[in-house]
Amino acid sequence: MNQKQIKAIFKQTLLDSKFSRKEKKILNQVFTELKPGQQEIQVYRDIAFDLAREQAGSSEDVIEWLNRVMKILLQYSQGEDGISKNKYHDEVYFSPGQHCPKRIISLLDHAESSVDICVFTITDDRISFAIIDAHKRNISVRVITDNNESEDLGSDADRLIDAGVPVRFDHSRHHMHHKFALFDKKILLTGSYNWTRSAAESNEENFLISHDKHFLKKYSSEFEKLWVKFDETVKK
Repeated sequence: MNQKQIKAIFKQTLLDSKFSRKEKKILNQVFTELKPGQQEIQVYRDIAFDLAREQAGSSEDVIEWLNRVMKILLQYSQGEDGISKNKYHDEVYFSPGQHCPKRIISLLDHAESSVDICVFTITDDRISFAIIDAHKRNISVRVITDNNESEDLGSDADRLIDAGVPVRFDHSRHHMHHKFALFDKKILLTGSYNWTRSAAESNEENFLISHDKHFLKKYSSEFEKLWVKFDETVKK
């Protein structure tokens, strides 16, 4: 069974924005036979979130549907002891291609408490809307970006500010050139990848995702230091 067929099954279960016992049984049968790996589970999660976005008009029912689908998928990312296999599973992504923006959006969609973003430039509106969605879900979102790049055509810095997302800029002639983000203080994303369309579609870029506590502590400390240093919320 391929991704297209899985998407069709998801769509069928979402038709009435409900999730019946029969539908739960069907999905469990499908994934029991498939025995999906971690990367496949992530793809199925992305598909479910995309469908939920399309159907977001009936928000309460759709969120409940999404919650139940996620619970089913979670079963297949756990070992016999109930501990998620990918709890400390590091990942690496390369561009060009759509894997990088899709993974960033997925991390934003799955954030439960906080997202700290420290990225040189953000122009990919798909990612920007996911940042705003996280903010609207009452996730604590903070963004640090470069003041010069934020003035370039296509920058989404003002869009984020207008949506109420706390954004801070460096205020010097030098660049704030970092490209990293922290999700729930548990997941680190870092690499050369700027959050732009050109990075996704044209550039040779990369980022890695790590759960290493030592790295998380270092990057979290750096973010907090810069957040205090760049204490202005408007561009100079």
